[in-house]
This record gives sequence, structure tokens and C-alpha cells, in this order.
Amino acid sequence: MTNFTEVTAEERAAGLKDYSISSYSEGRTTNEDGWEHDAWNVRVEHDGCPVWTGTYRCGIGHGGKSPRLEDVLYSLIMDADCLDYDGFEDWASCYGYDEDSRRAEKLYRDCCTQTREFLDGLCGPDELDRLRGLFQDY
Repeated sequence: MTNFTEVTAEERAAGLKDYSISSYSEGRTTNEDGWEHDAWNVRVEHDGCPVWTGTYRCGIGHGGKSPRLEDVLYSLIMDADCLDYDGFEDWASCYGYDEDSRRAEKLYRDCCTQTREFLDGLCGPDELDRLRGLFQDY
């Protein structure tokens, strides 16, 4: 694992200068658990090439504002932690999910699938490690 040093907001911004984001609102909705949120269709690009496209959701406390690049990348980086575990059971016990829950296992598998797509767009784990360093104190 990489040892990171403290990163300022300015250094983070400079490290993301080759990234861009575009998004459009899918509106406010409530999921099956009763969570009311704003959904956005988001596309993240690095040097003009697509890195990730998907739905980004945030609570209504954000006031319907478009998602920021930093917030979307941070969420993707946090989800990428799923690859650091020995499997679903290990991941579930760390995050407090029931190891027998099919719903939790689906969440884990969705995170892993999304992370693999994200890594393909990033051109590998080295860029993920660099981004993790930029976002360590985010």
C-alpha cells in the first residue's frame, strides 16, 4: 500500500487538471428504501477519453446542484475499496453487512463491476493509487 502525504485543495485541483465532468439531471426520486435523492447521469473524462459513465446519486441536502468532479471521483475511489478485500464475506464484515444478505452481495458485486469499468477507463491501478493519494484527506 502506498504511503501518502497531506494534499491541499490546490494540489488536488492541479492533479485533476486533465479530468472533466459533464452531467444532466435525472430528477429527484425516492428509492425502495425510502431514500429521497437527486440522480444525475454523469460522464467523467481524462484527457478527453471517457473514464466512467453512470448514475450518481446524492441526498437532497445538496439542493439539486450538479455534482462536482471531486465528489464523483471520491465516490468512485471509495467504492474501489471493494477490490482490497478477500471476497464478499470479508467486505461485508468490514462494512457491517449481513454475510447472508443477497442484497448486500449484489451491492458488493455492483461495486466490483463499477470499479473494474473505472479501472479500465483509468488505464490501470497506478492511476487509481495516484487518485487515492490526492483524495486521502477529502
